[in-house]
Amino acid sequence: AYDVAVLLSGDKDFMPAMARIRHAGKRVAVVSMRNCCSQDLVDPTSHVRDFDPIWIEDYIDYLATPNIIEGGSSNTHLALDYIKAFLSEHGGEVTSRDLGRYLQRIQ
Repeated sequence: AYDVAVLLSGDKDFMPAMARIRHAGKRVAVVSMRNCCSQDLVDPTSHVRDFDPIWIEDYIDYLATPNIIEGGSSNTHLALDYIKAFLSEHGGEVTSRDLGRYLQRIQ
């Protein structure tokens, strides 16, 4: 059993499922990237969520925990540096698709 369902997406196609979950007496939270989240999910009048959306990019430093490998270097720090640079180059707002494509190019 659960008390809160967490949608880790910004796709409005999940709205019917979210409404059914709320109808069953459960609460719903949305976690997404700002530029990838449907305005329908953000709109409080849609009544499909119980909390303000949680924006992943606000917590990227916390979420990307360094994995120190032999020699003291960190692949996570390097990846985080790439992500921060990409976000900075694009005014701080990118879609998850664009970020994924960028990260695939730099491998």
